Amino acid sequence: MKNIMRNKLSTGQKIIIGILLVGLLGCFLLLFNSIQNVVVFFVETVVLQRHLNNPANRYTLLKATALFGIFFASLLIVVALFYKQLLSVADSFLNKVLTKRICRISVKEILVKQPFLLIFFLFILYLVKNIFLVMHIIGFDRFVIVLTFLFHISVSLFMYRKKDKSIIPILICYFILILSVLVNSFIFDYSYDGQAYHQTAAIQLNNGWNPFYAHLPDVGVFIWNNHYPRFTEMFASVLLSAFNNIELGKSYNMIFFIIVFLYALKYTSKFQKNKLVVTAIAIVFTANPVVLAQFFTYYVDGVMGMLVIILLFACMEYEQSQNITDLLIIVAVSVFSINTKFSGFICGFVLIAYIIKQLTAKRYKMMTILICAGFAILMIGVIFTGYNPYITNTRDFGHPFYPLFGNETIDIISDNTTDEITFIGFNSMHPIQRFFSLFFMDYSIKNMPFNPVKLFRLMSHFSCDLRIGGFGVLLVEICILLFLILFFAIKNKDIVNYKKLLFPMVLLLFISVIIPENYWARYIPFFWYLIGFLAMAGDYKSRLNKRIFLACFAIVIINSGSFLFFNTFNGIRYTIGFKSFLREMKASTQDTIHIVLDRDYFSYSIAEKFRYYNINKNIIFIEDENAKFSNGVSSSHIKGWY
Repeated sequence: MKNIMRNKLSTGQKIIIGILLVGLLGCFLLLFNSIQNVVVFFVETVVLQRHLNNPANRYTLLKATALFGIFFASLLIVVALFYKQLLSVADSFLNKVLTKRICRISVKEILVKQPFLLIFFLFILYLVKNIFLVMHIIGFDRFVIVLTFLFHISVSLFMYRKKDKSIIPILICYFILILSVLVNSFIFDYSYDGQAYHQTAAIQLNNGWNPFYAHLPDVGVFIWNNHYPRFTEMFASVLLSAFNNIELGKSYNMIFFIIVFLYALKYTSKFQKNKLVVTAIAIVFTANPVVLAQFFTYYVDGVMGMLVIILLFACMEYEQSQNITDLLIIVAVSVFSINTKFSGFICGFVLIAYIIKQLTAKRYKMMTILICAGFAILMIGVIFTGYNPYITNTRDFGHPFYPLFGNETIDIISDNTTDEITFIGFNSMHPIQRFFSLFFMDYSIKNMPFNPVKLFRLMSHFSCDLRIGGFGVLLVEICILLFLILFFAIKNKDIVNYKKLLFPMVLLLFISVIIPENYWARYIPFFWYLIGFLAMAGDYKSRLNKRIFLACFAIVIINSGSFLFFNTFNGIRYTIGFKSFLREMKASTQDTIHIVLDRDYFSYSIAEKFRYYNINKNIIFIEDENAKFSNGVSSSHIKGWY
């Protein structure tokens, strides 16, 4: 504090701190019921102009919003007060850490190797699991992990034997994998899709279902299990079989999140020299709202986005270095993508774009290699690991993307795009207008850029099923600031970086536009990475550009951080509630317990947790969405029990 008083605060710092103090006071007041009533009235009459769907739940949401505001306002006040000192400490820390050597290898070299090592491990695991299924070998998933480990460490040591003799990068890879699994064991998946059918698929695989040779009954949630891709569910089933905990399976989110961050660090350092700027831009890349909103769930939209950007980075790297590890990443990530969602075939557009680019540049050797890689992807990803669903769907229902296309299709969009769910006039809009609803939502004045009323809509970041405006209420402000930096770059004729990154940016925009329902953020999660590339290309030599980027970075942290905060809050809240429910079950003297659910889809997930926690009761599940009990689990699909 003495240093601050001695140096004096600038006018800008005083204004920022003043605004943050007012916000901090408002967040504290929001913890009181009387203030919450006023806010609910304001939101209903001014912001939404309708009654809230679930007022009781909104009070919990307001408390969570208040806690989020208190945390971030306090953090930003500290940053504003100690701005220069923090920058100096962070810069010194990064310089020391990245150049530090551990057993003859620098930390920077260790981090650079991680994307390949992590992806290679997952790829081997996925292939071995599928080979076992083809051979009718079920129930030996611990052996799958052991085989994967032995093959992974042998090949990794062989590949790096000439460059360095250190095993440290491989050990760090295993540390990241173990850490991801452990963290996810503490927070339960609270999401609808996660519990309804992603976990169900993993459970059925663990129970002996072999999708190469059998179908589950085509009823209820099993329709999606039978006919949707299942890379993440295969991964989860291995961990479930080996360690008996269904929650470990969603650790793929954290693994790919770390890979994206490390890739972004590596690639940004080619365009920016300041390590603080490089780190900040890498954070912008990983701050994808779709990823953060689904971080502790079994949802796969965020994973889909991360796979696309990893593929794009790998293609960019391979184009420059022709390294075999980058080519293996291209193949592996494309196989994962195809087997994560039907829209995973978007990876084909990325690969074809780079093949055409090599053709126009007359780099025929590289073009041929990428074509061969594409053929390998189709053989592994569709013919082998994707046999079910792609081959079986085509054979039995006339289309690889059944039940969304082909015979007896199921429409999952129409019921979710009514005026009640979207806004009045949405369905009559031109497709371009619908796309831009990602930025402006319902095009009302209250959603125009830099309108402070928009901050109330941060509460909408509570959901993990991100649709209209799903990249956050502050997306347009982020874009305006980045385009302002671009404007000054054009004005100063310093657009070299923008030219170098134009191809991946145009490619991301193209694949975002061609997706039919591109007005839902969860269907185009890779769109966010356009923001990352715009930030990467910027010139931050001038003081003005630095300040603009700092403001942009702060908005990204608030916008995206709210998604992670609410997702974690929901997960912890559900975990505490469910564990309390489990204790009640154990303490009950009844041999038979009836559990009432709003949908019977969730019975498999709940039954699996009962098994893990040794609840030895005769459980009968009943579906009744209108039932009212006082002993249900908050923020869950368990209405109550008796």
